[in-house]
Amino acid sequence: VGKKTSERICLELRDKLVFPEAARAEAAVPSRLSVDDDVHSALVNLGYRPRDADGAIEAARRQLGSDAEFSAVLKAALRQLTKS
Repeated sequence: VGKKTSERICLELRDKLVFPEAARAEAAVPSRLSVDDDVHSALVNLGYRPRDADGAIEAARRQLGSDAEFSAVLKAALRQLTKS
């Protein structure tokens, strides 16, 4: 395959291919719902009631903001639950 043919193939397939770097970058940013679900699951598995876990997560989000990572949300939620 020559230079012109390879350029044409790349041009035609550009929109159909997902490059590994782009796929990893998209997957590396978890959504807020995903983080909240993971924190909720962790708290319930630690023995907290689902309703209490939800309240603690909401309080943690108010404190930390919507872009906080899993570990920060979990720590803040645990602090909230141990206050009660």
